[in-house]
Amino acid sequence: MRWQNLVYLVPFVVLAQTRAAAACGKVADPPPALVGVPSADQVAVPTDVVPVYDLEALLRGTGVLQGDGFDFSLWDAQGEEVAFTQERVGSSHIAIKPAAELLPFSTYVFEASLPQLDAPEQALQLSFTTGAGPLGELPLPPLHASLQRFSAPQGGGAVCEPAEGLCVALPAGELIEVTFLDQSQDVPAPALHAGSYLTFLPPLTGHPAELCLQLRRRALNGSFSAPEVVCGPFNEVSVLEGNPVAHCTDQGLVEVARVGSASNLHAVEDGDEPEPEASSCSVGRSGSGAGRAFSATLIAAVCALLRRRHARQG
Repeated sequence: MRWQNLVYLVPFVVLAQTRAAAACGKVADPPPALVGVPSADQVAVPTDVVPVYDLEALLRGTGVLQGDGFDFSLWDAQGEEVAFTQERVGSSHIAIKPAAELLPFSTYVFEASLPQLDAPEQALQLSFTTGAGPLGELPLPPLHASLQRFSAPQGGGAVCEPAEGLCVALPAGELIEVTFLDQSQDVPAPALHAGSYLTFLPPLTGHPAELCLQLRRRALNGSFSAPEVVCGPFNEVSVLEGNPVAHCTDQGLVEVARVGSASNLHAVEDGDEPEPEASSCSVGRSGSGAGRAFSATLIAAVCALLRRRHARQG
């Protein structure tokens, strides 16, 4: 079934999701792939399944931004084509809804034919096998999700300049619908995500105390769980060293160099570094070995001098 006049536009670019900490500007696009559910060779798939796949993963590396001419097909084990309708889900996925419930304990083949620039059309296939019947219950809301703001002064991956954004930590291996709850018209549209990801900080109304997302887990039959709201402090920023992609996991940000306030970080970037408080000093975790020990000793000495000056002035 050919999908005509699909225009693929993502309003907010998601940072490169590969876990390889490649050097800045040297991240190679992976080849097109069928990323979604059911996955290749998945078994015990409910007979009321509504497959859904990531359009970004299908288009990457093809040089095509407009998916005019996509051709999707679904066959049973005897090679008979299965009728279905298709629709967009969120901002970047396509759902395939069979016209009738699939047969139990049967194998099906899904194929996507992709347009190419200056190359023959490419076809991707995967197969899955149904279980005994339809899905019995609605999925539970997502658990162990979190939202953290980050700053990566060195950039990394596909981002060659200092980057600032959000790490959205989600359970691995599941499709979660993510919706920003800010009232601004400029926030990203609801979108499906499989696992943790980085995204740029969207324009927000005012200066909120926290950022909040609504999360819903998507089941294989296209139903959604009850919503779960996850919030993170807006003014708390985790500073990362190197490629930020490697730091965003399903447990949240890892190997954070230091945590600071957004106002202080921006003051430093603008060349107006705020004077440290006399009563407190902290040592970041950057560096290693003797260099880190020397830095810690030097900072401790500076802190002691500041405290003495503050005591004399008091």
